[in-house]
Amino acid sequence: MDGRGLGFDSRTDQDMLNSTMHRGSILKGEIMVLKDTCLHLQQIRQHGII
Repeated sequence: MDGRGLGFDSRTDQDMLNSTMHRGSILKGEIMVLKDTCLHLQQIRQHGII
């Protein structure tokens, strides 16, 4: 099974892999930002500002 016939004809496996990895790294970045934001909010809450 190599993806042909599934609508991937124009893209090679390498293209698919690259775009998947790209999406993965974007997602990782967003998760890191979310973690930082949560940490920041916890610190603010501990100081009684919120």
